Amino acid sequence: MIDLSGLAREAVLPVLAACEREGVETMVRAGIFHTPVFRPELDNLAGEPVVYYRAQAAAAGHLIAKRLIDYSGAAILLCLSLPVFAIVGAVIKLTSPGPVLFRQRRCGLNGRPFDMLKFRSMVCNAESRKTELAARNEMKGPVFKIHDDRG
Repeated sequence: MIDLSGLAREAVLPVLAACEREGVETMVRAGIFHTPVFRPELDNLAGEPVVYYRAQAAAAGHLIAKRLIDYSGAAILLCLSLPVFAIVGAVIKLTSPGPVLFRQRRCGLNGRPFDMLKFRSMVCNAESRKTELAARNEMKGPVFKIHDDRG
């Protein structure tokens, strides 16, 4: 039996060749890339033996536990962050006119649109003035950024 983990291909081939010459049956441990998600299976590809790694579905109990931990952690972190959020919101409200939060439609997983909320870090009508200010854009591609030189 040969365990390939940690061995270079060049080190294994002479051993396999010697076993073949001597007629010794050889077993090669194929699970060299053991992962908790994939399940290895032996298969054939164009007459060659291959190890095929198939994704395993997670157990329903694990998914429920993960969801519970995710929501609990998010709720705890949100509660701990509320004082900071209140201070940031107050600073935005006191230093510039307009709403504290900025809402924007974004593209999510598999192209599914969603509404995103974030603290406003620009003037209120920035999106509508984008074409007017395009000449001052400091970035390339889909990113739009202008530094205010007024200090």
